[in-house]
Amino acid sequence: MVDAVITRAGEPENTTEPDVETHDVWSEEPEKKTPMFSLKARRAEIVSNLYIDLKVPRYSEPELFVRYSPVDAVKMGQAWDKRSKQKDEKGKVLDDWGIRANADMLIASCQGIYAVFADNPEEKLSLREGDPYSKWTKFDKDLASSLGLVTPASDPAVATVRAIYLTDGDLGDATDRLMKFSNISAAQADETF
Repeated sequence: MVDAVITRAGEPENTTEPDVETHDVWSEEPEKKTPMFSLKARRAEIVSNLYIDLKVPRYSEPELFVRYSPVDAVKMGQAWDKRSKQKDEKGKVLDDWGIRANADMLIASCQGIYAVFADNPEEKLSLREGDPYSKWTKFDKDLASSLGLVTPASDPAVATVRAIYLTDGDLGDATDRLMKFSNISAAQADETF
């Protein structure tokens, strides 16, 4: 007695045996969702949509904004540890290691930098030279080049952050605002989860 006949997609079904059930071996059953699968997927979605756009002070027409993800606490700790031990060519700990650590945090959390003109505030333009509708820049050599910055080979991204934020106070304020957002957003993601 035959319990089942397996056919390939596109082949006619066996009609000579009326009690025979056919199955397409290439069809797959949809994945069954479990509560944990759904919660993990939802949490990942929430986290991916957590960002803050911070206006860079002192710029107008266009205004500059940086989109940041929440700060990764491990990366933050590593940046502070590394920078607090960094020494200059004379073997002395750098006087500005705290500012550099803050810049590292901004670099690590940066999703992109964009410009906005007052007459079209919804249009977020890239700072790439000659290509305003391309992917946003970050604190990188493309941005430094577009701005005509000469950055040291040893720390070009930090030099770019410090050039965009015109004062160390502005850079510190951005770091503080990002940290406050990160604490709130981490709690929000966990609460929603």
